[in-house]
Amino acid sequence: MKFLKNIIFSFVIALFLSPLVACSTQTIETKVANATFAFYLESPHSERDFLCSATAFQKTLDGYFLLTAGHCVAEGGPGAVFTVSEDIFKVDTPNPPVYPITVISYRHEDTLDYAILYLRTTHQYPVIPLSKAGIPPVGTDVININFTDGIGKITSEGRISTKLLTTGGASGDCRFCKFTFMVQLFAGHGASGSSVVDKKTGKIVGIAVGGTTETLGAFVEPVSAVEGPK
Repeated sequence: MKFLKNIIFSFVIALFLSPLVACSTQTIETKVANATFAFYLESPHSERDFLCSATAFQKTLDGYFLLTAGHCVAEGGPGAVFTVSEDIFKVDTPNPPVYPITVISYRHEDTLDYAILYLRTTHQYPVIPLSKAGIPPVGTDVININFTDGIGKITSEGRISTKLLTTGGASGDCRFCKFTFMVQLFAGHGASGSSVVDKKTGKIVGIAVGGTTETLGAFVEPVSAVEGPK
């Protein structure tokens, strides 16, 4: 009887620990992908317009804080209704659930471009924490999951290629060149708001806010500029 009790006890412990083991063995690519959402603008005519990408970075008792670019929120204008989904919403096909979100705060200025969103849900998602260590050195390996052109989740890996840029480029009119840094990543339309994650630490170091197709480079807002939820 004692032997049987030991077997049952071991079985219960194994069941309890198995989800924890599964979470801990997820690759950084998988975690970032599962924490990345498509960000939509809902129109009064029940149309859904894909805007940008967003990432869960902090869990609460009843949901998650998400990070995206401020210009994505500004595009909606006053009174806009936004939603997020785990993947791209496609017409006439089975789709993942779409969740309403609340805009907690956003900044869309010359040197600041970020937004904090709130998703209330009982679904479980991984979170990618914000780095507090500043911009990593040039050459640091990073990963980015985005929804370029609304195709679906695209995995892009590269390296940080510049230090913090503080001027508008040689001509002075580079709109993304002030207080951003560049990363060798593919970031087309729809990648804005996606998180750039240090592969070694697994933390968000910046937000993609613009790109240049000529050099396959992304302009990244440092996460140190983000005023997170209190």
